[in-house]
Amino acid sequence: MSIRSLVGARSGLTALLTLSLVVPATPNGALGAQDPISLAQALETARRASPVLAAARVDIEIAAARARQAGALINPALSVEHQQTGSQGVTNAEFLATVEQTLDVARVRATRRRELEYERARAEARLASVEAELDLDVSSGYARAVAADRRVAIVARARDAFVDAARVSEARFAAGDLSGYAVSRLRLETARYAAAHSDAGLDQRTEHRALRLLLGTAGDSLLQLVAGDLSGRTATHTMADDDALRTLALQHRADLRAAAAGAAAAQVGVTLAARERMPALTLRAGLKNEQTTGGDRFSGFAAGVSLPLPLWDRNRGAIDAADGVARTRDLEVAALRLRIEREVTDAADALRTVAEQLALLRPSLGEEATAALGAAAVAYREGETTLLEWLDAVRAFHEAEVSLVTLESELSIRLATLRRAVGTTLPRETP
Repeated sequence: MSIRSLVGARSGLTALLTLSLVVPATPNGALGAQDPISLAQALETARRASPVLAAARVDIEIAAARARQAGALINPALSVEHQQTGSQGVTNAEFLATVEQTLDVARVRATRRRELEYERARAEARLASVEAELDLDVSSGYARAVAADRRVAIVARARDAFVDAARVSEARFAAGDLSGYAVSRLRLETARYAAAHSDAGLDQRTEHRALRLLLGTAGDSLLQLVAGDLSGRTATHTMADDDALRTLALQHRADLRAAAAGAAAAQVGVTLAARERMPALTLRAGLKNEQTTGGDRFSGFAAGVSLPLPLWDRNRGAIDAADGVARTRDLEVAALRLRIEREVTDAADALRTVAEQLALLRPSLGEEATAALGAAAVAYREGETTLLEWLDAVRAFHEAEVSLVTLESELSIRLATLRRAVGTTLPRETP
């Protein structure tokens, strides 16, 4: 491949960079001695460290405790009463001990427990939904951090190439083979790439700090990331059609399960409100002892029934409110289903777009293009090409590599986004 053909292929240099690049050390050696962190390890670490996940787990414990308490039997009531009356030297003393037990004839307790069991299922689904959101954040942050590492390496190679070319140019200028303008131009380009390398380093540190925040790890040093972990996510594959993806999403999305459980709990709440207006039957039984002044003593058995009459309060307002909540929850589920279908369609479309761009770029970069860039540097050192030709070749190759790294990272993020939208592992057919 000639230098001119490399420059002419600038618009087509959009092939996929392999993920086998070594994560570069930082200028200050901040990487430190630490074990590399894989994507799977990062996900597990983030799940352990996330306070949001911890709070969601506590919510499950709370819901389970409430459901357990709702199943408790109504406690009996013990009543002890002593009465003493008298007149003109005659007294009468009565002692009464009774036990009262309210019977749940309307099955309010069982209905309330069923409602709270749905609330527990809702809390469990919300935990899964929060975990899926966290996984997306970590996967996206990991991909961006890997891309930032690779951009630093790419810009460093370009900067080093300019530093080497500057030395050659100084020698050619001293020999009268190069103009002063060309030397000044090269110095300017060298300074520009040095600044670009500094900016890339700042972006790298920013992305690593963001990832550390998700992982809950302390320290300012850069993480050692396993870039090869992302290669499987960027493999060429035939993705399922949108209808199949939407069907999977409606079956597996945790937030939809949570909304459905909330709607079911609201429906049970309507039944509960209706049953709560039914009177609660209370049975009373006990012993009675009565003694008069003359010493006569009487004892016997006492029994009774208490039944509130629903004359004024028939719980109508509570029933209507519960019915309104149930209808609202049903509408929220319907709205969520529509939003999920749209999210899946948008995520799949975005993934296909990035994959198509990478498919166009894949054939253009590789060992041959890298060798051609090296040949361009040799040709410039030997005076066979002009400075402008060499600059154009370096810029084309550098811009193509940076674009590919960005697209590679974007593809990994789009895959994670689609997985979050579907709610499960994506079906794929490897060609």
